[in-house]
Amino acid sequence: MNRDKVNKAIKNILEIIFSKTDFQLGDGLYSFKYTGNIKTEDDRDKIATNPSLVIYGQQNVKRYEENYKVIYEEICKSYKLSFKTFKDLTQNLIFENKFDIENILLLVKDKEESKFFSFRKIYGLSCACEETTLGKYTFVPSSKIEEFINKNFNQPAETKYPSIIKRMKNEKQPENGFVYFICPVSAIDANFAQLQIDIEISQIIKLISFICSKLPDRYYVGDIPPKTYIENSIVLDKDGYGSMNSSFKRKDLYIDISDEYFKNSENGFDKLWNIFSKENTSSFENRIIESIIWFGNALLESDWKKSLVQISFAFETLLLINQNEFISKSITASMAESFALIVGSSCEERIQLEKEFKDFYKNRSGIVHGGKIDKECNNLNKYIKMFYQTIEKILVDSRFKDCFQNDNLYEILQIEKYS
Repeated sequence: MNRDKVNKAIKNILEIIFSKTDFQLGDGLYSFKYTGNIKTEDDRDKIATNPSLVIYGQQNVKRYEENYKVIYEEICKSYKLSFKTFKDLTQNLIFENKFDIENILLLVKDKEESKFFSFRKIYGLSCACEETTLGKYTFVPSSKIEEFINKNFNQPAETKYPSIIKRMKNEKQPENGFVYFICPVSAIDANFAQLQIDIEISQIIKLISFICSKLPDRYYVGDIPPKTYIENSIVLDKDGYGSMNSSFKRKDLYIDISDEYFKNSENGFDKLWNIFSKENTSSFENRIIESIIWFGNALLESDWKKSLVQISFAFETLLLINQNEFISKSITASMAESFALIVGSSCEERIQLEKEFKDFYKNRSGIVHGGKIDKECNNLNKYIKMFYQTIEKILVDSRFKDCFQNDNLYEILQIEKYS
């Protein structure tokens, strides 16, 4: 923590609060009230008198928010506390004349983490059993949600959450279905937990999309209901009389998340669920997660050119030694070599794989820079397979079992290259 930075931000906030600014209509304002804990009669008196402070002027409000974020980011680096809750708590110290670094730290350190569970829908999935657990995540069909809550929480579901349970059980599923995705998160406040869950459900949707990319069928996986299209059929006689029928269609099939395929150790799926479930991941595990997120974005993208570029981002995230480097011919050649060494087993195979990777990047360059692209490159299956094979090899090949840091991959490939 940079104490000088925090003290400067505290000084700025106090100056903003107690500066004399004339209010002008439409200029904007921000106000807050004292909501401190009642521990003494003085505390009770403060709340009874309902003290409040008002900051006038858009620029002052903006500066106040910016300085508060500086304090939050410096102090709460290791605390799972949301900015909103942090501000609501620590603003009370201003009324108590205790708005300084030590009292802010005492207030934050006093807060304990709790375990929160989020119930979110993921569409496009089904679950053939009562529940299935993958890593730290659980997937439950809506018909079994009451049983799950009864088994895992202290009070019966119908007693504590009657209206919620009734709605969840009776909710009609769209044609391709949904399951409840249950994500446990440790945090000091529900706001932080919600923000973390938003991140995690997005990541898990990308992970499921990656795992499903090897399947031959069309599928949709997402946290919003899928789109359907209307198919009209018209029957007319020669005089123009007839009938019209409309039906809702979907091209995609639902995926059974309880299928053993999702736990397959031969493809490394079991390792992926464990990596995505970790609170503290290694630098190379972070690369795997980020590359799969890029790849998942590519699979969900409707524009094939954007998909191709996002697949290239996935490769760059995974294979670049220095991720700040500009993508030059030499960098492309280095990534092509790494790809060939990871996926290929024989010299002949690696030569062919290196060529295929360079061809892929020629098309990527053509799209990004307006150059020439192959007519067949809009068929992304080849590039999807290339990335899938790379991740699979890294997860299951014994050569990479000790690959935890980013440098480890480079060192392993250097040995492979010159052995």
